[in-house]
Amino acid sequence: LVHNLVEGGQSPTREGAELDRLGIAVALHPLILMHLLVAQGRVGLEALLRSGSTQALDDRMVDLRQMNALMKADTLIATGDRYAGES
Repeated sequence: LVHNLVEGGQSPTREGAELDRLGIAVALHPLILMHLLVAQGRVGLEALLRSGSTQALDDRMVDLRQMNALMKADTLIATGDRYAGES
């Protein structure tokens, strides 16, 4: 049995052992990243409003270089360059 678990939704529990007991073999968490990002976004925006800078958040976020590496942007750009000018 597969369960689509959304935090704050109608799920009977969020505990793995309880889900196992209920016969649920797989619990999907489709919105967990959005829920986490919204909460941390609020923290970041409040810090920016208070201090006028994001510097105090450096240990809790990735910078552009790290994001590009994570997303393999160099590979995406190289692939795009190969197709540049083609119609």
